[in-house]
Formats: sequence, structure tokens, C-alpha cells
Amino acid sequence: MAHVVRVLKGEKTLRMHYANCSSYNADFDGDEINVHFPQDEISRAEAYNIVNAMSSILSQLRDHIVGAVLLTLKNTFLTRSEFSQLLYGSGVFAGGPGSLAGKQSRKVSLVDSEGLVESVLPSIWKPEPLWTGKQVITALLNHITRGCAPCTVKNQGKVPKNYFAGSSYKNGEEDEDQNAEHNLLIWKNELVRGVIDKAQFGKFGLVHTIQELKEKLEGEDVGEEVHCDFVKFKPGQIGPEELQLEIEKVICRDRESATAALDMKMKNKLTNRLTREGSQILKHLLTAGLLKPFPKNCISVMTTTGAKGSTVNFQQISAYLGQQELEGKRVPRMVSGKSLPCFPPWDFTARAGGFITDRFLTGLRPQEYYFHCMAGREGLVDTAVKTSRSGYLQRCLIKNLESLKVSYDYTVRDADGSIIQFYYGEDGVDVHQTSFLKNFKALEDNQETIFQKFRNRRQFDSYIQKLPEGLEEEARRFIQEAEDMSLEKQKESGIKHLHKSRKARKKVTGKVQDMFIELVKQKYLSSLAQSGEPVGVIAAQSIGEPSTQMTLNTFHLAGRGEMNVTLGIPRLQEILMTASDVIKTPILTCPFLQWRSNGYGMDGWWVWQDVVSLVSNVKKVTVADLVETMEVQLSIHQSRIYKLKMKLKDTEFVSLEDIQETLKTVFLRELEDAIENHVIFLSRVSGIKNFMSSSRSEASNEADEDDSGPRAQEEIDDDDVDDDYDKGDDLGSDVQKRKQQASDEMDYEDESDVDPGKDEEQGKGKSGGHLEDIDTRNDEETDDFDNKDDASNVQNEDETMAEAKSSGKKGRAISKGIDKSIEELLSDKKIRRAIYMEVKGLSFEVHFTFTSEPHVLLAQIAQKTAKKVFIKRTGKISQCKVVQYDPDEKTVIWDNKKKPKKGDAGKQKADGEDSAYWAVKASGVDFKSIWEMQDDLDLSRLYSNNIHAMLKTYGVEAARATLIREVTQVFDIYGVKIDYRHLSLIADYMTHTGGYRPMSRHGSISESLSPFLKMSFETASKFIVEAASHALTDNLETPSSRICLGLPVKMGTGCFDLMQKLDI
Repeated sequence: MAHVVRVLKGEKTLRMHYANCSSYNADFDGDEINVHFPQDEISRAEAYNIVNAMSSILSQLRDHIVGAVLLTLKNTFLTRSEFSQLLYGSGVFAGGPGSLAGKQSRKVSLVDSEGLVESVLPSIWKPEPLWTGKQVITALLNHITRGCAPCTVKNQGKVPKNYFAGSSYKNGEEDEDQNAEHNLLIWKNELVRGVIDKAQFGKFGLVHTIQELKEKLEGEDVGEEVHCDFVKFKPGQIGPEELQLEIEKVICRDRESATAALDMKMKNKLTNRLTREGSQILKHLLTAGLLKPFPKNCISVMTTTGAKGSTVNFQQISAYLGQQELEGKRVPRMVSGKSLPCFPPWDFTARAGGFITDRFLTGLRPQEYYFHCMAGREGLVDTAVKTSRSGYLQRCLIKNLESLKVSYDYTVRDADGSIIQFYYGEDGVDVHQTSFLKNFKALEDNQETIFQKFRNRRQFDSYIQKLPEGLEEEARRFIQEAEDMSLEKQKESGIKHLHKSRKARKKVTGKVQDMFIELVKQKYLSSLAQSGEPVGVIAAQSIGEPSTQMTLNTFHLAGRGEMNVTLGIPRLQEILMTASDVIKTPILTCPFLQWRSNGYGMDGWWVWQDVVSLVSNVKKVTVADLVETMEVQLSIHQSRIYKLKMKLKDTEFVSLEDIQETLKTVFLRELEDAIENHVIFLSRVSGIKNFMSSSRSEASNEADEDDSGPRAQEEIDDDDVDDDYDKGDDLGSDVQKRKQQASDEMDYEDESDVDPGKDEEQGKGKSGGHLEDIDTRNDEETDDFDNKDDASNVQNEDETMAEAKSSGKKGRAISKGIDKSIEELLSDKKIRRAIYMEVKGLSFEVHFTFTSEPHVLLAQIAQKTAKKVFIKRTGKISQCKVVQYDPDEKTVIWDNKKKPKKGDAGKQKADGEDSAYWAVKASGVDFKSIWEMQDDLDLSRLYSNNIHAMLKTYGVEAARATLIREVTQVFDIYGVKIDYRHLSLIADYMTHTGGYRPMSRHGSISESLSPFLKMSFETASKFIVEAASHALTDNLETPSSRICLGLPVKMGTGCFDLMQKLDI
């Protein structure tokens, strides 16, 4: 933005009118701003005419909104002097009869005719002339639209209808016409009804419409109910103590998933009870429940008119604070089962979980205050952490997309001339011009004014030869619907219309249609993106700016099938910056087929049992999934004997023989290895302690050198310990610093600075060997998802290393064959500790012997091993659920024709059939196993959030569509809408080479032809050496390279040169 400056002597601060603050998102708490002085006459002229802050309508004032509402209320009346003063304050003068009442003075001079307003007659004459506040708006509209056709605006207001309902109206009056102050109606410049609130300053509001036309010219506690449902009891069936005991059992058994599921249930129930399901609690509190009602209540006026603050602020001050959340969950419990020491253990009330029924007006109790502080602290930490991440994300986007601009042939091209899009955003329309292009109602109401504006008709050219198909189709449909509605109204009103022939009527309709299409065509051609528009930078800013509002946390969405989903900035980094092959939380979804087009017959929809049997085909089953109880007993004779007893659940997914075979062979072998590794780890820890004590004695007495030397060598022969010793050494750290400076490899807080290829190799090296041997039946199908999962289960690097060392031996032992008898297994050299094993039905018992080794936590080791050992593993899918149709379930591409209609739910229950529209949802990516079920699943709607997998399986167009869909979903969760044109440009840029390139220095930047662009991004020395050794040249087309040399950038007004004809 550009400002006209007045320099004040001796002042060191910048001052500006607070109307301009919204343009900069500036507030008065120490904000800083950079000011640049235009360097030549051209930039000065551009500043005056293009980005002048005073002519912009970006600056809407909060106080204006409150003022406008109070001014346009029905009971606002103004005297002549007040009416004139208001008009005078807006820069115009109320001329006309009676305006200069009294004696004409010679000193009164004539005003400029530009400022004269046509007089508006008062609405009340006796006992004195009074004007309504609405007439001030009417007078202003008359002045603004002088010389043009008057405008008509119908709009929905922001202040709800029930705020205007008063007792002064009689019962006989029609509510629609008499009391409809919540709807704005301006008829030919006359403000007939309604108030001017935030809706009129926002999108499609009164201000935008005029600008467009004139452009060229507590309650009950639900906690018990939810917790009873959670532990599968009916409310009132068990007492409070038993309920607390049941909750403790369930949460101790299922831990994370149980807590997440309970939190989700509780939050949903509270939300439904307070705001949804037709509940009027909150509405009632904020309207009739106030001591001072609207419009005398200042906070109510401020929030409901949209001046400043939201309903949430109003609710927290006057009603209640609501649920406090930490990392997307309710307030967590401690080990004791309490959220704070003052609550009973496993308390089921909403208050103990962080639901605050107090308000700021009357104050919070200590417990509530503590919970609120916890949530506030999390917000502060989040803000501190995410600014750097979102800033780096935006920098990567800007640097990659900075060269993209609209050319004179309407294509979007890169600096090297490669075409990214044939039309910007697929239709060539500038994003700023889109608001009224599809608002056909406003176009139709003001046809006359718009045709005046487009006196010089624009025509199609060789580049754009017709309207976009979708736009033309929608326009024709709109005209047809309007025509049908007018015919129906004529029939209803009983007008005897002349018997025109059908042909004549058709001819008139066709003429109206053609006129309207011509209007849309003119609007479309005037809305095209200007040549030289830096669309890349605009797209990057449109993604980067909303990303600063996101929270960093990965939420555990229990209500959506209990699968982890990466959200927010980490997911955006994964999609845009790293473009990684292996993502953190891959998901595969596919809805079921429907054979009959309608009806709920037995053959029409999939029944639940069929769904379960289908899911069982692709689900992985680990030993941990089937363990019901696990018990460890210790008996001491000459040696210690640990007895591990496990009882397993029966399951239809796996046969009993398979379970027994796995327990006898693979599980026992894995358990042995885990115990051995743990014992080695414990002895290593005790060895380090011994070494530390021996090194101290070495300092005091050098005679022990021979004893402690070799031992020390053995004990610190470990990467981790070595690293710690290096870091402690000052000289070592200096060397490291020098190395880092030499290589100039900056470490940004993300994975993008690691070469993807190297990353995969390292991952395979670290954890690949151990996992592949778990189940030889599916040796070749081990995937990276498992590697990540299992690597995270191992708590210590030493343990991982020990496992890696022993994995070679394990592999050889297992490859001898699984079908050994128990005697052979027990006599095997590898199994050292198991002295007894019995598998009977679903019970498993094994005894281990220990002599001088330290005490081990066998139950913990067995739990970890059970998670790693697979009884059945299909492809790369670890978890599989079925989800019922839910419009909020965005990961599934539902078929709109098959979704249940509103009336069908009751009919379905009446018939007693438990049938619905289902979909399979799996974590992991394995298209082959899903393809095998083509008779049951709708494979045309198979979808994965792994863009690389979609690229390899279905090609580059599918990957592009997936990329757009994924970024949209990330922003949807935070309620942010981003224009499709920005997303399509970014997706086209990342996939236009036929692959999927990351926006980092390993992707698009490294392929750039401009060495200056590469150097100004990251690792300057590396790119300088590369450019010098290969004798690269820079043709100075990119913005970065031109800025490096102080040249104007080839964007906007700089994308062309002026040639002057000189007569010599």
C-alpha cells in the first residue's frame, strides 16, 4: 500500500489512520513496519494510482458497523440539523429547498455542485420535521449513483431475526413484511427495511455491490450418561462407585485409544446438548437471558452486528467458557485417575474433564482457572513453535513460485518460458474479480447500470474464443429458472394473459437469454487476469498466510475410526515441501458397491456381517490384538523362574491352528531375542557405571590402568556414548562448527534438507533387517510403515543395535523351517531360557529361567513383542475399519446417488434392518489387496492420501487431483477456504514435469536455470561452486536474479519495455 506522507519535525514514530490497520493486520502493541520511498517517477505514479491506501475499500472500520446499525434502526429519528450534519460529515452537502433556512447572508457562498445532495423529504412533518436514519443512507446512495440507474439490493443481514422481535406489533400483522428488519432491502436507492451491519460490509454486501456497479465511475451433567454408554451400561444401571471402577478397567486396558474415544464421545455430547439438536440454550442465554437486552447491551451490539469480537467472546463473558482442550483431547488424567488432586479418581463429571460452566463476568473457581491456564499455555507454546515452521513453508513456496506470471496469450509461464497452465486457474479469471461473476442475481437486477459501464464492448480473440462451458451453462439455467418462476407467479396471481403463440413466447425467452449471456460475456472478459500478474506469488501467499493460523498438533480422531491423521503444518510440509514417498499416516479408502439403484432390500445394501468378513481379508492381526489377559508369576529355587501365562480372544479373522503355530514358533523365538537384548542392554548400563567408577579411581591411582583399560574400550564402543563424549569436548565442538560452516548445509527444522533417496536407505539400514524375519510367510511384503511403527516401539538405540546384531542369526534359525516339533525348538541352541511351553486352545504358557542376570520386566517385554509378531499379514495394511456414511468423513469419496436421504432413516428403523452405506478405511497403502475385492467394492472411488502411490498407480492427473484434495482438506479442518485457482496452480507446478516435485532445494529449485535463484534460496556456496565449475549463465529472467543486480522485476508494469521513436 502507498501513503502520502507529512514529515513532522523531531518525531520518530509512524502515524496513520486506524482505518488502514486492517490492510496490514496492524495493532498497537509494538508493531513495526518497513517504509520504502519510491525511487523514480514511474513508481511514484503507480503508487498514486494503483496502491493508494486512501482510495482502497479494504479499510472498513469496526465503529462504522456499530454506528450503521444504530443509525438504521426503525426507532432512530433525526432533526434537520442532525440529518444535515451527518451528510456534511460524509463529505456532501444537503442542498435544496429549506436547507438554508432563515435570512440569506452575503457571506454564504455557493458550494461546489459535486457536493450537493438531492433533498430527501422528511418522514414525519408535525410537530417538527424528522428524518429516519434509513433516509441518510438513501440520500447517500442517490448521491453516489447520480448519473446512473438506481441500484437494487436484497441481502440477508447478520443480526438474527429474534433480536428485532418486539411486543409492540399486533398479532394480525404479517411477520414477513412488517418485522423483517433482519433482511436488507434497497429498492431503487431507497433503504426500505433492514439494518446495515457486517454482512453489508462483507462479500456480496451493499458496499461491494455499489463498488462493483460504480467501478469505472451448566446445566445437567451429561458425564454419567456418556461414561455409562462408554462402558456398555445403561444410565442408572450401576452406581457411581461401580461406574468409576469400570472406567478404570477400560482405560487401563486400552489406554490411548480408550481415552481418545471417551474424549470424543464426551465432546460431541456436550456440543450437541448445548448448540445442536435444535437446542436453544445458548441462543436463549444470549438474547432473553441478558439483564440488559439488545440493543442497550453494548457487548451484544458489538458482537452481533459484527463490529468486533465473535459470539464466542460474548458467550465466554456472559454465559460459560466451555470445554478446555489440550492437543485436541480433554484435560488428561494423572496415574491416579484424577485430572486434579481435588477430584475423586476416575471422576465421570464433565467438570473434572475440563468443562467450565463459569464465566468471566462473575469469575472462575480455582480448578477452572487452572484448566484455563493449561489451555492458554498450550496456545502460547504453539504460537512460538509454529511461526518459524509456517514462515519457512511460506518462504519455500514463494521462492519456487516467484517466476510464474500471466503472459499476453493468457498462459501461465515460468521464467524459462515453460507453460504451467494454458489458462490461469483453468478459466483465466482474476481471483479478485470472481465475486460478482457468478452472482447472476445482482447482474440481472442491475443490467442497465452494467451495460452503461461496458459501453465499449469487448470481443473474443484468437486466444479466448468462447465462455467457459460451466459458466455459460449456469447462466442459461439461471435465466430459465427465473422465467419459470415468473410464469408461475402470473398463474397464481390470476392474470389473464394474452394467448400468445408458443413460438412468440419462445422467441422472447431466447432474446432475454441472449442479452443476459452477452452481459455475462462482457463481465467475464473484463474479469480476466491482467498480463504480467504475478500469480505464483499470490498463490504462495494465499497458502502461506492461513497456515500461520494452524496449530501444530496431530490430533487423534477417535470418532473417525480411531486412526491417526497428520494435520496442520506437518501435513502441509509433507505434501508441498518434502513430497515424500513414505508419509507418516497413509490411509486407503473405498466405498462398497450397491447393486440396486434404489430401495433397502436385502440385496440392495451390504449387511454388516458381509462387511466384517470383507474387512477380515485385508486386516493385519498381531498377537497383541488377540491378547485378553497376560500374567507373570515368579518362583525362586536354585534359579529364578518366570512363568508367562496368556489367554487369547477367539477371532473369525484367523484360524486356531494359525494362532497356535505362530505362538509356538515365531512368538517364542521373538520373545527369546527380546529378553536376550534386554539383558545385554541392562549389563551394558551397569558396565558404563562400572567404567565411570573405574575411571575416577584411575585418576587417583594410576596402578589400576591395566585392569580398567580394555574394559573401558569395550564399554564405550557405542555410537551414543561416543557422541556424548565428543560433545563434551570443546575442541570437538569447534571442529564441528568449522565443518558445518565449510559445507554450509543449513539445518531447517524439517526433513526437507535430507535427500529423499539417502533417507530411505538409512531407514532400511536401521530397522529393516529385524522386521522382515518376523513372519516368513510374507517375507517380501514388509513395508516402510511397519519399519516406522516397530522402530518407535524400541525405546533405546542400544537395544535396536543389539537386535540388529542378532537379526542375522535369527534369520538363519527361522529359515530352517517353522514346522519343527516343540522338543526340537526347546533343544535349539538359540533358545536358551525357555524350559517349558504349553499351548492348549487359546491359552499359552511358557517358563523362562534366569540365574545371575538382573531382574527383567517380562510383562512389558512380552507386550512389545506381541505388537511386532503378526499372525496374519496381508500386504501393507496394518489396521482396517468399516465406516458408515458420514458427510464429514472427507477421506472417502462417497457416491452422492447412494447416500441415504433424510426420510430414509426412519423408514429403515421401522423395517428393522441394520443396513446402510458403508466404506472400507485402512491405514497403509496396498492397492492390490483391495483390487482383489472388485466384486464387492466400488473401485472407481478407491482413494489414498499418499500422492506418490496415486502417481505410480493411476498417473499424474490422479496425483494432481489428490494433491488439490489433500491441501483443501487440511485447510477445511480449520475452516479456511482457499480459492481453487491458487491450489490448481500449485498442483500444476508440482506435477507439470510428469512427476511430483517437492518445493525444496532438492526439487524444483535444483532444476531452475537461474544460478542466482538457487544461491539466494539455500546453500549458496554449493550452488556458486556448481555454477562456476559448469560455466553456467543467468539470463536474468527470474525476480531473484534481477533483484540481486538491482534491476526492476519483469512482473506487472515491468514485464514490457517502452520504445521511443527518436527523430535524429
